[in-house]
Amino acid sequence: MIPAPLLIILVPIVAAIPAYFLRRWRVIEVFIAAIACGFVILLLSRPVDAGNALRLGGFTIDLQTPVNMFGRVLAVRISDRIPLLLLFSVALALFLLGLTVSQGWTFIPLGLGILALVSTGLMIRPFVYMALAFEAAAAVAAIMIQAERNGKDSTRGAMRYLIISTIAPARLPRRRLCGYAGRGYQRSTIAGLRVSPGHYPA
Repeated sequence: MIPAPLLIILVPIVAAIPAYFLRRWRVIEVFIAAIACGFVILLLSRPVDAGNALRLGGFTIDLQTPVNMFGRVLAVRISDRIPLLLLFSVALALFLLGLTVSQGWTFIPLGLGILALVSTGLMIRPFVYMALAFEAAAAVAAIMIQAERNGKDSTRGAMRYLIISTIAPARLPRRRLCGYAGRGYQRSTIAGLRVSPGHYPA
């Protein structure tokens, strides 16, 4: 049985590898990215009341069971489905538009990597670790912005974006962050995993 959170993260990463090596053929590169995004969209579009297990060939995909990885919980909650669907739908549209307007060789491989990092940030709990995933995604995006640019001031745009993305998490509401810290030692059992209530929004 394959947990859905792992698929949502691994599918873009695995697709980025052949997309990188086939970057000279834009049609094939876009096709790989579209297949990866389309698979995740179909997975997330499955109705909640249709059951937790989805059979795909000889594999069974579990849509509800969270994954405990290094003490961090990855789970596809109902409230996370809409942001994830929106994320992959917009990415699919942008990748398809890349057929008509080239965005450089880094656009699709690194774009798929950013998808995986942002998806991790949306699914991971405790909430504070979301900022780390988003910061990593911003760093990859800065590489994408800087790629294929030369000149003395060519790094200015990428550096500004990275600085703004770094400062932004500091503007999170203090009440919410205090809610996570204050309840850190309480315990509850969810789906068979021992997790802190701080894993979920205050």
